[in-house]
Amino acid sequence: MTECPGKQHDTATKVEPVAEVDMIRTSRFSRVIDRYQGSLLRYVGRMIGSQQDQTEDIVQECFLRLHRAWGQAPEPPIQRVGPWLFTVAHNLTMDVIRKRNRNRAMQDRPVCEAEPVDEFDVLGRITKSEAAAAALSALNRLPSGQKQVVLMKVIEGLTFRQIAKVTGLSLGSVNYRLNQALETLAGRLKRFGHL
Repeated sequence: MTECPGKQHDTATKVEPVAEVDMIRTSRFSRVIDRYQGSLLRYVGRMIGSQQDQTEDIVQECFLRLHRAWGQAPEPPIQRVGPWLFTVAHNLTMDVIRKRNRNRAMQDRPVCEAEPVDEFDVLGRITKSEAAAAALSALNRLPSGQKQVVLMKVIEGLTFRQIAKVTGLSLGSVNYRLNQALETLAGRLKRFGHL
């Protein structure tokens, strides 16, 4: 290889574009985490209950899969990151729920344990939490397909198109499930005098 006289080779300029791409990729990934982490934590947490460690593990796995999917490509291959993340979160959450249901079926244990009651504040606690508990109970008794659509639409504010993309349902099916779920919830809450 012959060198041109008077021309110096700078190896730093060859490395710099790679480092710049890495910085851009890291910055982009950080923005995605900042934007979607809270929504994913709320969605997964409501789907599986109050198991914070499991919720955080699922969301972390979503971001890990996104990072792997982006790989070394200078431009991310996933263009609509939000629906993709919710799809992954939904699938991982459903896996956890199915596993939990299998484990419960195999164990012979009480479903819930009594909570210690503060005798001085019983009436106040009942008054404050009765409607919320009834709504949460009614929501948790919905079929999982209806529950997920309610959580995505009402709690997370996703559009019907985004929900359809995440769940793989048609727009009509999303609308139908949401309407069925809301009618069921309203009926249950009316029956117990909360609506």
